[in-house]
Amino acid sequence: MTARAISTLEDHPNADEIVGVLALMVQLSDAEISALAVAWRDTDVTADARAQALDADTPLVLEVLAAFDSLAYLYADDLDGEASYVTLPAPVTALALKAVRDAVAAAYARPSLGARQYDALIAPWRTVFPSGAAQAPDFGPQHHDVLSLLGVLSSMACRSHDVEAGRRWSSVLELGGRVDLERHGDAVDQAWDAALVTQRRRLWGLVSRSGQEAFYRRCAHCERSGHEADAAVLALCLGAVVGVMMGDVLDDDARALLVAPLEALAPYQAGRRTH
Repeated sequence: MTARAISTLEDHPNADEIVGVLALMVQLSDAEISALAVAWRDTDVTADARAQALDADTPLVLEVLAAFDSLAYLYADDLDGEASYVTLPAPVTALALKAVRDAVAAAYARPSLGARQYDALIAPWRTVFPSGAAQAPDFGPQHHDVLSLLGVLSSMACRSHDVEAGRRWSSVLELGGRVDLERHGDAVDQAWDAALVTQRRRLWGLVSRSGQEAFYRRCAHCERSGHEADAAVLALCLGAVVGVMMGDVLDDDARALLVAPLEALAPYQAGRRTH
């Protein structure tokens, strides 16, 4: 299979390694970040390999660039270095993310790279993660419910012509008119504090970004114009996602308030809304 014939991740001969790198990059520990920063070096060989890996003809290069954007989003607080919960110096994280980006580029571009080029790009990553195997990010005790809910948000993207998606959108909007927004904001803050304590803040960022992308994605048949209430509906939906994800460590009132939109976002059952 030539590089030009690779049009989806499923077609990629190095798909397992790609998935492994993408899964691990969203859940790096401070120790792993520090080790990646120490291991990263920019040499002439590495720079040349990077340039080839990011060439316009590289397989799925747009996915590579999207992964870079996700890194910047997920580690924004770490790179800013101002938040009280950030424990590593920002320059350390910045160096580590260079190693992560090189690993992502190497994994995707492996069919287009020579052995020396690939080894130069992936080497810092391999000092920390010798095996290419990795499990997908774990969203906690309600992992599968989080994934299902993100799938529901994805289905709402086609609400301009999908009757069921439109019904869900309208139901959440109607609910929003009955929600005490101040209490809802307090519940979101409580969930965020819990994410910090349980070291799930980057997973929070991942579900938030994934939810936003899913909600606003359009198919070829969608009307492209949005609605002024989209932001409010999305905020309630994302509150439901984090309410599900953090439900194991929230008090009953906060959890109930956040997951209230699940009534409109079937196929969730009553038992999942309260446990």
